Amino acid sequence: MPDIQFSHDYIVWFSDLKQRISLANQKASLTLNAALIELYCEIGCDMVEKEEKAFVPQPVAQMPWEHNRLIVENCLEREGS
Repeated sequence: MPDIQFSHDYIVWFSDLKQRISLANQKASLTLNAALIELYCEIGCDMVEKEEKAFVPQPVAQMPWEHNRLIVENCLEREGS
């Protein structure tokens, strides 16, 4: 297979082209990362807001798990009697 000789102008042009593609790729990555970070922050804020509104009443949420289990057991026993 014969060696292909490229002119100096072509080599410079091609090198510049590769650099422009690389820079565009980096800019796209930075833009994407910034958008994802913004999304994750919004999700975190939503989670905190939901937690503050509390799906579970606060006193129950602060009780140890064993107490919650005993309350449920007692309620079930009373329903069964």
